[in-house]
Amino acid sequence: MILPTYQRRELVKRAVASVLAQTHRDFELIVVDDGSTDGTGEALAPLADTIRYQWQPNGGVAAARNAGLRLARGSIVAFLDSDDRWLREHLAVVVETLSLHPAAVLVSTCPMFRIGGRQLPENGRLVDHRGWLIGARGAGFFPCTAARTEDVRAVGGFNERLHAGVDGDLFVRLALRGPFVTLQRRTVLPQRTVGSLSDRARRRGHYLEAAAISAETLIAELERAGDRDSNALLEQAKGAARLAAGLRALSEADEATARSAFEEACRLLRSLSGNSGLIAARLEKHMPRWHEPERRLGILTMATAAWPDRRSDVGRYLRAWAFLVGLRLRRLREAARLARAWPVAGTTGFCWRVAPVLGRRVRRRALERLYRGREDAGVGHTAP
Repeated sequence: MILPTYQRRELVKRAVASVLAQTHRDFELIVVDDGSTDGTGEALAPLADTIRYQWQPNGGVAAARNAGLRLARGSIVAFLDSDDRWLREHLAVVVETLSLHPAAVLVSTCPMFRIGGRQLPENGRLVDHRGWLIGARGAGFFPCTAARTEDVRAVGGFNERLHAGVDGDLFVRLALRGPFVTLQRRTVLPQRTVGSLSDRARRRGHYLEAAAISAETLIAELERAGDRDSNALLEQAKGAARLAAGLRALSEADEATARSAFEEACRLLRSLSGNSGLIAARLEKHMPRWHEPERRLGILTMATAAWPDRRSDVGRYLRAWAFLVGLRLRRLREAARLARAWPVAGTTGFCWRVAPVLGRRVRRRALERLYRGREDAGVGHTAP
């Protein structure tokens, strides 16, 4: 069990306590302190006989997790961020689930980021993401997951080139090795911390950069493999790279480049135009200054114009979203222009298909508000 931390002395004590309270007792807790100067080591010193503590110069969350991975001796590895907590049965649930599903390389108790439920390990569902690699990121919050150590090491651990999206990148590479097993079970108390790594990464454009690097890395791995299965997956990886390029172009207000990139992405990823949830999540998580309403309206309006098929679910979703933001900002002329171009045919079917997407967004927003917190020390994992 690997717990990276940086400048979170009080929060990491709480996270460690949640691990030590687990009903499953056969585990080793490795805390990797990524350069803290706030007394984290001294605060954890009384637990020296219970945990393994390692301090290292600040290198980022991927480097910290890889350091823990090198020390790990168990056949299963689980990860917890220092501002999150596990409920008492988390390790028992994930260990039992993996033992009941030997083909699975990873287990998640919050698929599609849904926290809740009481599903039993024997009712876990095997999911093969190779047909839709981008969907592997839907494994959920990283602290909800556990994986077989040999598989994590086999794919090279965590990509230390990334400053964001480290867990999603690992999920995609693990999906090439085998299926995931998912069950709907509340085993984690996540906390979205103000000033956290993810907040700063979005502002600095690190998610846009990470999406491009992750796709490029996957393309290189598949091209090296060169077998029939790899060739079939290569188009997916190239499609993901073009999607990343399109989102980057949106952030730079380059509509022509965005349109060209999205057209190629939709050609390579044939189901992309029907995946409103994926595009919505990428915009919200990847776009710098997304929290600014005027900026959000500009990106959505440009995305609506750049998306290849305005009649597709994504095309309609972007238009409806831009329309609502325009209304909220009282930009009535823009809202009216968006509404006039609405493709009427197929609206009923779109509404039925988009309802689950909206439901997931509402649940996730509620979850973020419920678990939103403020750090007790420092402002995140990676040094400013």
